[in-house]
Amino acid sequence: MTSTCPQWLKLDKAIGKYTPIPDRVGVVERIFRETLEGKGANTLARKFNAESIPPFGRASGWWDSYVKKILANEAVFGRLQPHTTKLVEGRRVPVGEPVDGYYPAVVDQETFYRAQAMRQERRIPGGGTVAKFSNLFTGLVKCGTCGSTMAFDNKGIGPRRGTYLVCSAAKRKLGTCKRHAWRYPQAQAHILLNLHSLDYRTLLPDIARQAQDEALALEQRLEGLRSELGATTVKVDNVADQIAESPSQALRRALDKLEAKEQELEARLVLASSQLETARSRSLEAEAVADESEDAFRAFIDAEHEGEPGQVYEMRRRMHQLLLRQLDSIKFHPAHSPDSSFHGIIEIAFKGTASIHRIKVEKGQKSSKGYRVLKGGAEVLHVVEPDAVWPPEGRIMNMASMGYLFDIE
Repeated sequence: MTSTCPQWLKLDKAIGKYTPIPDRVGVVERIFRETLEGKGANTLARKFNAESIPPFGRASGWWDSYVKKILANEAVFGRLQPHTTKLVEGRRVPVGEPVDGYYPAVVDQETFYRAQAMRQERRIPGGGTVAKFSNLFTGLVKCGTCGSTMAFDNKGIGPRRGTYLVCSAAKRKLGTCKRHAWRYPQAQAHILLNLHSLDYRTLLPDIARQAQDEALALEQRLEGLRSELGATTVKVDNVADQIAESPSQALRRALDKLEAKEQELEARLVLASSQLETARSRSLEAEAVADESEDAFRAFIDAEHEGEPGQVYEMRRRMHQLLLRQLDSIKFHPAHSPDSSFHGIIEIAFKGTASIHRIKVEKGQKSSKGYRVLKGGAEVLHVVEPDAVWPPEGRIMNMASMGYLFDIE
């Protein structure tokens, strides 16, 4: 054991153990807690600097890159990952099996992997997020016709004005996709009310099964990579011994190729190991989302209806984060015919499962029906019980309740 260790720890030479530095541990815990609340690394770095929190090490202040480094460091839950001195694209490469319990844990493993899942999706809003979170579905909404992002279009106040979701390609007149606007307040109401009426826990078995299948496939891939890496390392050693006995340019070129392959395999092992940990933690993440969903929806409605601007912003930010954790995509499909009684269909895909929820929105966007889509493509109407929908006095899912909840004229 050496004094080189994570900067929230120090080596107590008298007892030969690493011990936490309380104020720095508090900062690490805060980084993970506020990350899971939706704050980005840039925002956290600025806050720490504004609060004059001393940076770790000799830096002149906090940087978002160091916050991200802490978020990615498995040492927070006690793991030591040995590294090789060889470089791959200018970085050290982990080698060998990680050693759990080497350091005292300051963050639990579940919290670490939940934060990792959010960072890997690159969907944590930072300082550049729209100040009022006008579009709750940023990062999720796609055009069902061409696959382009749906753009949030604010046309101002007045008749035929308001806010809309439109295909960004159609808006820029790219490709053949035609403009088909969805009034944003109504789209938000249809999506949130349908999601709220779902029992998210019914998806957990599918999510767990898919995560297990993915983990099994990754474990098999890891085993293959370890075997290939072991064989390659043996070849490297053999060629190195031959060069020592009889140097030649041909042997040197062969050694260079083998070492490059060895480094590539080591990097692939690191990536596959990270993917495996993410797959193993997916079921736990889904359960956490299920626990949060109902309370988050009710708090969101209260804030929208009665809250101060700061509270409204905070709840919209939290709802945005919950949706990003819960959903894979929201696709908007326009009606195929102008004579159709439907304005279009909204399809919601959930993370970690192939389950789809389909919302058929009637012309005028004043009402909708939600369907669960089975594996074979059959649709099952999702019936909303009167007491299953907010507000508690038992309004059904129609324009009256949407108007109450979202101030739709």
